[in-house]
Amino acid sequence: MKHLVAIGRALAIVVAVATSLMLGWRAGSLAALRQDDVRSGGIGLSRDDWEADHGPGDSGQSLVTYEGGAYSVAFEDDVVMFLELGWEDQGNVAFDEAEDEVEDLLPSDAELVETYVAPATAGGPISLQIQRYESNALEDLLAGGTGDRTGGILVIYQDTSVGDQHERDVARASIAVGTES
Repeated sequence: MKHLVAIGRALAIVVAVATSLMLGWRAGSLAALRQDDVRSGGIGLSRDDWEADHGPGDSGQSLVTYEGGAYSVAFEDDVVMFLELGWEDQGNVAFDEAEDEVEDLLPSDAELVETYVAPATAGGPISLQIQRYESNALEDLLAGGTGDRTGGILVIYQDTSVGDQHERDVARASIAVGTES
């Protein structure tokens, strides 16, 4: 089981780097997501608002970890643009539970647009479920920044189910904000 956790963590790093490259992170001047009718538990929050809920973080090279590593966060102009969370220490969780926790971290107006599944391969027991969301409030927030930001949000779940399991078993999820290019 330890090798599955190690593979999962390595894949998480690859997913985080690939996602940030695919989504083209750029610096810009942004304000936090603060609209009366839209709330977020993570994406689009200011660093101050995030840390009011999760305490101070431990800075790494490009990510800040919170709550003993429960969350890894990337900020752009002190706004949450990337989140990663994992359940390996709990023996993973059912997909519905992971999805509920992820949705709490998205802007409340985020709508699921499409879902993709990348099945596990012979070389590794991890499949990916990818969900693309759109948030008008996030798009409005980011419009004053780099100009090429969208309200698009990509969520990648790492599914470690093996064999004939009927329920998906999620180890990690990554959430990232996108750009047009």
